[in-house]
Amino acid sequence: MDGILRGISYFGPDKLLYMSVGTPCNTCYPEDQTCDTADECFFGTIIRTNVSSISGSNMLTESDWEVYAKGIRNSVGFDWQRRTRKSDLWFTDNGRDWWGDDRPPCEVNHIGEVGEHFGFPFCGADILAR
Repeated sequence: MDGILRGISYFGPDKLLYMSVGTPCNTCYPEDQTCDTADECFFGTIIRTNVSSISGSNMLTESDWEVYAKGIRNSVGFDWQRRTRKSDLWFTDNGRDWWGDDRPPCEVNHIGEVGEHFGFPFCGADILAR
């Protein structure tokens, strides 16, 4: 993966490794930065992989990861609500800077389905950005 990985990683209840990947910018479209195609870019996502299925080198490649959620500026915390049937994932998302105090607000979100988009950079919380 090109770029800077910012965020956290945890093993989920499904034994997959989850990692949050922040964006390299405040309000840019992440694919505009260093990615050749949207499929190759993990900026602004939570990604996951099965580390036990990786063989050969000790390096993870882009094809080893799945985008679990996207449109996330910078998640600095996530965890699973384990008392639910499918162990729902909840995460924080830091709002963008320089719009004034608490604008847009930071968020706590719930991932309802794989690949769900949470709005960055087009909107944040209840505010349209572009």
